[in-house]
Amino acid sequence: MLLRMLRALLRPARGSGAGAPRQAPERAGATPALVRSARAAQYARDFAGAAALLEEALAAHDAFREGRERAVLLIELALCRLRCYRLDDAARLLAAARAADPSHPLLEGLAHFPGLLAESLALTRSALPPMAAGAAAARRPVGALYFFLVTPTTSEAARAGYFGLMRQSIASLRHACPGSRAMLLTDRATRVPENAGFDAILRQDLDARALVHSRLLALARALGEPPLEGDLVLLDPDTVIARDFRDVYHASFDLAFTLRSDFADAPMDHEPFNAGVIFVRAEGGRRARGFFELCVRRFGEIEDLPAIRGFYPQGLRAWRGDQVLPAAVVGRRAYLEHVLSGRTNRLEIEGCTVGFVESRLYNHSGGESGPGEEPPCILHLKGERKLGAAQAAAAA
Repeated sequence: MLLRMLRALLRPARGSGAGAPRQAPERAGATPALVRSARAAQYARDFAGAAALLEEALAAHDAFREGRERAVLLIELALCRLRCYRLDDAARLLAAARAADPSHPLLEGLAHFPGLLAESLALTRSALPPMAAGAAAARRPVGALYFFLVTPTTSEAARAGYFGLMRQSIASLRHACPGSRAMLLTDRATRVPENAGFDAILRQDLDARALVHSRLLALARALGEPPLEGDLVLLDPDTVIARDFRDVYHASFDLAFTLRSDFADAPMDHEPFNAGVIFVRAEGGRRARGFFELCVRRFGEIEDLPAIRGFYPQGLRAWRGDQVLPAAVVGRRAYLEHVLSGRTNRLEIEGCTVGFVESRLYNHSGGESGPGEEPPCILHLKGERKLGAAQAAAAA
């Protein structure tokens, strides 16, 4: 079907016989349409179909033989290959895209992707049957765990804004999920307003200069211990609970990440899930703790890999590490071959059952739901929406 769409899009105009000048497709319309079709196929996990669509266009039509249009399609094809773990093919295609258009703004970053995805920790991993929603059951109380600490660069306005965001998030949680508890995990120095709304404040010795390493370390110390028992959701400050999400705990997992539902339109293949919303089931608290202990133990090893240093020259301790380390422990190859492929949504990693749920439901970062789609349970504010909410919350 996709190939038929392509041929219809690129078919010469009627009446252009052998003696007529060849009609190349209109570049302004053909390239975006091809990209949309290829991405639609990827969202359906038809990576082979998306690649065939792009390859035929690149091989058969003059409009895509040079310049920006060719580079765009080569990049899309490279990402298709990357998502099938054909890393050498992806690297070759990205090099060809650079030759076609050396100034393309995405290429500098994308050139690192094959190397990033090739890096792997030697851990025991296996695919499990897909998790399905459990039998209907009463919704259990849930604990929401926020992590925040004041860093050397945090201004007073930013501190007020973040605590304002957390107050709003906690209010939305208690409205959508009655009986929920809200807890803050922080260091010993961060000042917490009296009206912040937390049921408990858990303090640890943490390094404020290494924000995300400190987050992983705090989770490795605290999960599965009082008061972090029971079902938990780990939330960024800039989240809003739109409706009750607790049915997610009826599925069978210890720890669940929200995978990037917009992966085809916003390629973040080196960070395949967003750590702003993470679920921990009561039965799996200790095993989830073990997962984060692995993240902490292997942090230095991952941070020192040449591909990581090339893409993250400032290191991972202050920023991005809480996205990169969980991906490294899960294993990007295992994720691509078993989860992104659509075969399953559950892996076992060193004894911890890790589930993967859609961000469009549980970590939604903007836009309207598509026709027939369930509305999101958890919103994750970004950009101007986050800034506006933080300013309004701080003012209040």
